[in-house]
Amino acid sequence: MSKNNKPKKRIGAIFNSILLVAFVACFFFLQVWEKKAPTVPLSIHDQVLHVEVADSAIKQYTGLGQREALGDSDGMLFVFGDVERHGIVMRDMQFSLDIIWLLNGEVVDIAAHIAPEPGVAESQLIRYLPRKPANMVLELPAGGAERYAVSLGDVLGGVDSKR
Repeated sequence: MSKNNKPKKRIGAIFNSILLVAFVACFFFLQVWEKKAPTVPLSIHDQVLHVEVADSAIKQYTGLGQREALGDSDGMLFVFGDVERHGIVMRDMQFSLDIIWLLNGEVVDIAAHIAPEPGVAESQLIRYLPRKPANMVLELPAGGAERYAVSLGDVLGGVDSKR
């Protein structure tokens, strides 16, 4: 190896190291950003809730799983790009939920007090399906539907079906 190639190889190695560090930093930033769900106001009768929005595949797959509680939000709103009978499972859940299916903001079905299924294999999880097609699902802590007097046919305010 000639003397002139050593500095070029060293500069190349440094440049590659900088690129690698930048790539890893961007990867971790995107992972955190993707998992952080925005919170939006949602009105139910005269109550205003602040719900997280799960509008991507990773957020919808994870949902509220692996959490001990909701934290600062009152629930989670899943926004789907299509209208169908979207099934919900209690994957990695640690607390019970009420599941409310919506079609453009109108309540089309409710499943109350759905218990977690700890230790159950993914393929064995119960899949909760609405009776009618929907394009959104609202998950509240168990008893939330009753607490906010949510009934079939109610229209929730602040729901943007075009998200």
